[in-house]
Order: sequence, then structure tokens, then C-alpha cells
Amino acid sequence: MSYSRTSTRSRIARASAALLAIDASRSETDEAVIDLLANLRHYCDQCRFDFAKLDRLAYRHYVVELNDDGHKSSALTSKRFRNASAIRSAAR
Repeated sequence: MSYSRTSTRSRIARASAALLAIDASRSETDEAVIDLLANLRHYCDQCRFDFAKLDRLAYRHYVVELNDDGHKSSALTSKRFRNASAIRSAAR
């Protein structure tokens, strides 16, 4: 599993580009996020990926990235998610 040191700004820009690809004219961003997530579920079904498992792993990556970026929150600084090796172990 790869784990990149991409900046939060870059992650947000990538997500914004994906949302624009859904429908650039849409004014309701939350609807675009819903559509993007639903489309990813369809994609995972087609490729026989376990979306729920991937979503859990994505959340763990998100928590590590928040911690790496210096965000402080007791819920986000759990020892379980402090480093990428914990994520790799959890994925096995």
C-alpha cells in the first residue's frame, strides 16, 4: 500500500477537481460529493473492490494525514492512527 506525503492543499485540489468532473455547473457541493461517493461505489462494484473496507482504510489515512499536518484533536491523535505503519498493519 502506498502512502504519500502529499500536502493537504494538494489533496483538497484533487478532490475539488473530481467534484468539478461530476458537474461543474452544480451549485450544491454536498450533492456533488454524494454523487462522487455513489459513483465510486459503482466503480468498486464493477471492479469487485470492497468499498466499505476501502472507505475504512481511507478514513485511517485521513486521520494520519491530519496528524501529520499538525491538526490537534484528542479524537484524531489516538495512538492507533499516529503513523503509516499502523495503517499498513490495520489493512492486513
